[in-house]
Amino acid sequence: MNQAFYTFNESASRLVLDNMSRSQILAAAVALAVANHATLPSGEVCGVDDHFNMQVMPMARTIISDFNENMIFDPRLCMELFRGFWNIRYRAAFPLSAPLYSTNSCFFDNLFGVKSFISEALLESLEKYKINILLLSNAACDVICKRKEQNIY
Repeated sequence: MNQAFYTFNESASRLVLDNMSRSQILAAAVALAVANHATLPSGEVCGVDDHFNMQVMPMARTIISDFNENMIFDPRLCMELFRGFWNIRYRAAFPLSAPLYSTNSCFFDNLFGVKSFISEALLESLEKYKINILLLSNAACDVICKRKEQNIY
């Protein structure tokens, strides 16, 4: 195992004792870290999905694949969450990119579109494991930074 991942794996082993939730927590932590490192366009784009698929997704696939080679988690779930987290960041950066008038949503969901990008079931799971996900996401960010310094990404 690559040294950059060793510390991350140690942290995961200390924080996640339940093997049933481990894959989901790791997928969410890696997805959040990758989404935080992924670039946003400098301005609003006409085709957000096209921009995401052509400009953002290739880098994300590389990083997620690299993590998945060093530990076991669900890469499909990770990609799904990554897409959701990135879209939430996009909506936060460019709030006028979508209408802000749904009366069925809370203020922040209306503003950032969380429920548009992440299913209710996944939101419940993210809420349940939020501390572990956030701590591991910081560790995953460290791995990404180290690998970028090594010109791997």
